[in-house]
Amino acid sequence: MTADGQVHPEHVEIDLAGFSDVTELLGPRAEYNPRTYLSIMLKPSMMALALTFAFPRFVEHRGAVLLESAYDEEAVEAWFQQLDGDAVAVELVMNHIHLWDVFAPSTAFEAETELLLAPLATSWGAALRAAFPTRTFRVLTDPDGDYGPELTFHSLTAEASGSG
Repeated sequence: MTADGQVHPEHVEIDLAGFSDVTELLGPRAEYNPRTYLSIMLKPSMMALALTFAFPRFVEHRGAVLLESAYDEEAVEAWFQQLDGDAVAVELVMNHIHLWDVFAPSTAFEAETELLLAPLATSWGAALRAAFPTRTFRVLTDPDGDYGPELTFHSLTAEASGSG
């Protein structure tokens, strides 16, 4: 992750030893085969739900790209009015996710939730590039947000991307 909270890796390593459920079930070891844990603990429906969060769908409204799962036209219009029609500002507000709203906040899981920021930012970036190949986006993370780890994204305007 860069100093501005943006993630740029081609591949994100996830240290499975950082997750207590994995180490409790499989014991301490240098490397873990995720297939072993998945075959014991995960149902296909849970994997499907996790993947829909990791690779979300989007809605485009008045030039803003928004998470489909959080899209509420009335709320979006209210933010457009409050933010003087600034689509990037609306994206920052409407796409803002507190991971503790997705994963129940618990002191036992605080560090584990933070470990998910970089992989989620990478997958959101891939989903955005696939859905909007002609647009450029910035995915931002904040491990120390007001209410736990935070994730959001916004479009880069022509001015911000230097092409205009």
